[in-house]
Amino acid sequence: MVPIRNPEKVNRPVLIMFTLGLVHVFHQIIPISAAATAGSPCSPSDSDHIVVDCSDSTGTQHSNRQEWSHQKEFYATSLSTDADHGSGKISACIFRKQFTYTFNPVSVGMTMIRLHFFPISYSGLSLSNALFSVSAGPYTLLTTSDSSYSTNCRSPEYIVKEFCINLDSTKLDITFTPSNSSPAAYGLVNKIEVVSMPSNLYFNKNVALPLVGRSSEFNMGNSSALETMHRLNVGGKFISAEKDPGMLRDWLDDTPFLVNSSEATTTIHSNSRKISYSSKVPKCTAPLEMYATARTIKPISYRINLTWFFPVDSGFYYLVRLHFCEISWDVKAQAYNQRIFRVYVNHQIAEEDANVMQWADDKAGVAVYRDYIVDLLRYRQDAGNLLLELERKIGFNSSRRHLPILNGLEIFKLSGHSNNLSGQFPFCSQHSHRPASHVVVITNMARLFAFLILLAFAEIGRQCLADKGKERPLMGDVVWNLELAWQQQNSDAEDGQETIRNGASENIGGANFAGINSCIGTSDPTPGAEFSEIITPMGR
Repeated sequence: MVPIRNPEKVNRPVLIMFTLGLVHVFHQIIPISAAATAGSPCSPSDSDHIVVDCSDSTGTQHSNRQEWSHQKEFYATSLSTDADHGSGKISACIFRKQFTYTFNPVSVGMTMIRLHFFPISYSGLSLSNALFSVSAGPYTLLTTSDSSYSTNCRSPEYIVKEFCINLDSTKLDITFTPSNSSPAAYGLVNKIEVVSMPSNLYFNKNVALPLVGRSSEFNMGNSSALETMHRLNVGGKFISAEKDPGMLRDWLDDTPFLVNSSEATTTIHSNSRKISYSSKVPKCTAPLEMYATARTIKPISYRINLTWFFPVDSGFYYLVRLHFCEISWDVKAQAYNQRIFRVYVNHQIAEEDANVMQWADDKAGVAVYRDYIVDLLRYRQDAGNLLLELERKIGFNSSRRHLPILNGLEIFKLSGHSNNLSGQFPFCSQHSHRPASHVVVITNMARLFAFLILLAFAEIGRQCLADKGKERPLMGDVVWNLELAWQQQNSDAEDGQETIRNGASENIGGANFAGINSCIGTSDPTPGAEFSEIITPMGR
């Protein structure tokens, strides 16, 4: 503030008005800022983020200061000597009999549960005996079996299983139950998180979602539970939970799931484009950093689809959420149909005319998303794969801005009426991150073959319509001439007149039938025999 050096010369009415203006502005700013902080549905309060960490053997504190004392029968510690684990001492909560964590109070409504696992053999225990199930309220979240630790699985990794359930009370019970199949069975967990979430973040009972491959729609309601299968930042790097302040989610790099080669795809980074949310897409939907990058295909590779391959569990419905934001500098606001593309899920059309600008009310830099339901109930247990493809629509020019774009995606498994989310491989997957090469090759070759057929028909049509092409009669003229010839044949047969002579030729109704005898090869001199054999050929 600039000091007033001579107060006597100050215009007092002006000073009074200036002071009142500051008071008014201050009065307006304070409530707005407070409301934005306190009332934000995307920032969970301290009581809504609960953490149970099994690395502390004396007990675990969480945000509302409740504690558990881990008795010896429930707790074990292991010192890992495998350099691949990297963290040295690894601790886990071990359950030799059924054990329940009770969280009370928690917020009523949608709640996110994260279970952290480091599936290794702890001291005195074999990992193959880690046979147990985990339930939360009426939902079975996961179940392990002998096949869960198949030798085909990759080396042990730190795994986070994330679930979304609806709570109708302020009490949440998470129960670990060892299997009855073996007396040595036990349960384990390394960390538990409970995070409250906005009610309409993934569930909206008033909105029916399109069911891919069908004309019907699907209503999730609030009774289904979700398991997060994949959450990716497309075209960008890994985003840690600390950079997703709303829901503390990790967003992985999409590269391991990308089928296309790096030569065919390119990334888009938002340098000058300002990204914003809307009333339909609040800030807790996804972090800004996720919307700031995207992936598309290079203009020279416009016949190649943008493709990702995801391993999932068969026998379930899936919610596929695709995140979009128009961040390309050459796409302008208030200009229609600048980027049109098609979306496939498992080779079925999910979106015929994907138009990001239209979804964003013709505003560039506005975050939007689209939800689809995919049915994998009918697939075999070992065939749970989900293929996502974005295709540039034929008929639009090859300009860069007409190519498909994707900023991020999330894939969730739905529990359905059984309240079960258990998959065959909760800790590892026997599926490759990429489909067999021949599947991709066959799919691309089939589409290329169809495209070449279209080009061939187009070329034939062009030649037929060429200015210097050969004149050919219309189909109507041909049919009319044949009908007239048939009538003439019947007339000749009745009158006994010879209308066709050997070695002769005659024009009938403008149609030339010269040399017909040499083509038919018959000795029947009956009038009209040649035409009869054209209509009903005689055996030789």
